[in-house]
Amino acid sequence: MITKFAIRFLRQTEGLTQKQFAEKVGISEGLLNNIESGYKRVSKNVSQKVTRAYNLSEEDLKFFDEVYERMMKTIKKAE
Repeated sequence: MITKFAIRFLRQTEGLTQKQFAEKVGISEGLLNNIESGYKRVSKNVSQKVTRAYNLSEEDLKFFDEVYERMMKTIKKAE
């Protein structure tokens, strides 16, 4: 299962707003906001919608998770 980090990383690297990303994937903006804020976990349904919208595998999205987490740790250390 992918995490909010993969979703946020994918959205931000493409330069999309939450509204634009939600529309592209086929979920509500409110759900996306709740996922990125940590109030909701990424469901299997949302995970499948993201992988279909971007023609990615879940393994690809796990890679985004790892990259995003490393990037955030680096930024926090630099502050």
